[in-house]
Amino acid sequence: MPKYIVVTIELEVDDADQFAERARSQAVDEGWDRKEAALQFSAGNLGACAQMIFDPGESPIGCTIVECSAEEHRELDNG
Repeated sequence: MPKYIVVTIELEVDDADQFAERARSQAVDEGWDRKEAALQFSAGNLGACAQMIFDPGESPIGCTIVECSAEEHRELDNG
């Protein structure tokens, strides 16, 4: 019987431009066209950048990634 695990990672992005550049670089390494990667992964679309960086695309051995999502928030809700 499969077991389901939800993994949550909360990030504070200190440099949005560097974070977006990392996502674009990874996208190109995975075969994306540079222009398309530049349109999709920008400092204005950090959720998409996070998905590119943290979702390996291919599931690790022994499991299946069921869903991956990212939401951008302006501030961390500490309450």
